[in-house]
Amino acid sequence: MELVAWLAGEDHGDEPRCACPVLGALVRAANDVIRDDAVRERVLRPLAARLVQSRASDDVATQRAWIAADAVARFLAPLHLDRLDEHHAANELRSLPRIVDRAGAAVAAAALARRGKCLRAAAWTLRQAADGRAPVLWISGVAHAAARADAVGAVRRIVEDMLELRVALR
Repeated sequence: MELVAWLAGEDHGDEPRCACPVLGALVRAANDVIRDDAVRERVLRPLAARLVQSRASDDVATQRAWIAADAVARFLAPLHLDRLDEHHAANELRSLPRIVDRAGAAVAAAALARRGKCLRAAAWTLRQAADGRAPVLWISGVAHAAARADAVGAVRRIVEDMLELRVALR
């Protein structure tokens, strides 16, 4: 996010005003959970220019957060379960309805909680979303769920999907 600030001509810092706070929080968390510098460069650096001027309305930021919550429940958690050879449970999560609101997050959180400790980061993330916490407070759980699923590279795709909601509502 410091690179985003630099590209935007802003003062040095990791919370540039030009970037969506939800995207920024997710990218900062991913930066923290990715331990390998080469992986960090491969996953996060290509996003920097796209994050410049990504700030939009609060409504768009919330919609972006639901995209990330959905990815946790229907992609990252099932991927982790597949790696544990729990394919039936993984497929159950994949079949959940798309998460677009607090009610959907609550359903997914309950489904994840039944799977035990292996999905702790994913379940925590969805419980926070279901409880109506601000997305910037729980979006870091997406990066932790990706790390737990050994899929930190997926964060880039999730951010790209979130960026597709770029609209002229700044």
